[in-house]
Amino acid sequence: YGRPIDESPFSIMAQQQALWRVSIAWHRFLQFSSTLKTPPAKGTQAAEARKEAVEEQFRRWKQMRRVDVQAALERLQGKGATFRSLQQPAIEAIMKQMGPVVMIMGTGGGKSATFMLLASCSTGVTIVVVPVVALKQNMMDRCKAAGIDCVLWDSQRPHEWASIVLVVPKSVATLAFEQFINQQQSMGQLDHVVIDECHNILDSVKGWRTKVLKLRELVKAETQLVCLTATLKPTEESEFTWLMALPLKEQCEWFRALMSQPNPAYKVHWYNH
Repeated sequence: YGRPIDESPFSIMAQQQALWRVSIAWHRFLQFSSTLKTPPAKGTQAAEARKEAVEEQFRRWKQMRRVDVQAALERLQGKGATFRSLQQPAIEAIMKQMGPVVMIMGTGGGKSATFMLLASCSTGVTIVVVPVVALKQNMMDRCKAAGIDCVLWDSQRPHEWASIVLVVPKSVATLAFEQFINQQQSMGQLDHVVIDECHNILDSVKGWRTKVLKLRELVKAETQLVCLTATLKPTEESEFTWLMALPLKEQCEWFRALMSQPNPAYKVHWYNH
C-alpha cells in the first residue's frame, strides 16, 4: 500500500524495510491474499542492488585502509607538510569507521583538513553541514584549491559526482535532502556526515538557531558522524551528547586538543588621526 511522500520524511531505508517486514508479518497473520502467493525467488533486483551497494562500501573501506595519509596530506598541502595536533589519530579513527568522532581543536587547527583529506582519497560522498552561511564559500574555495570536487546543496540539481556536498541546517530537514541521503546510502556511496561548528546545537536549546536542532536527524542516517568544533567546553560534553542523540561518551571517539596558547604576545600600536 502507498502513503503520501510527506509522511515520515525522515525515515531512512533501514527503517522503511523494518516497517515493511512487520507489515508483511501482519498481512500473513490476517491471511491477506497478497501474502499467500509464492514469494519471489532470491536474487531479486532490489536484493542485487543492495548486495552491490554493500560490496561497493566494503571495496572503498578496504581501499581507505591502504591509504598513505602522509602522502595524501602532502598532495593537499605541499611536500613536507606535517600533521597538526590530533589530526592524524582523528583521521585514522574515521578511516577505520570507528564510532561517532568528535574533534575539538582551536580555530585554524586543521579540523576541516581531516575530511578534505579523506574525501580526496575516496570515490564516495561526504556531506558537510555548515551552520554559518559565510563558511560555505570559504570551504568551496579551499576544496577548489585542493582539487576536490565540492558543491553547494541544491535540490534542483543532482550532486552524485561531487566528493563533498555542503548543506546549511535549514536544508537538512527537507524531503529532497533526506531522499538524497537515502539514494547515496542505497548505492553504497555515502561515506561520512560531517557537522562543522557543531557547538551551535547548544545555542539552539536557548532559542537560537532552532533549525540546527534538526541536525539530530542526520545521526539516524546509519552513516559515520564526524563533529567538528573549537568551542565545546568539557562541562558541555554531556549536554552535547544528549542533544545530538549520540551513544555514550565511551562509545564515541573524542579528540580534544590543548586549547591554551603557551606563549601569547600582545602589542599596542599607536595611530595619529
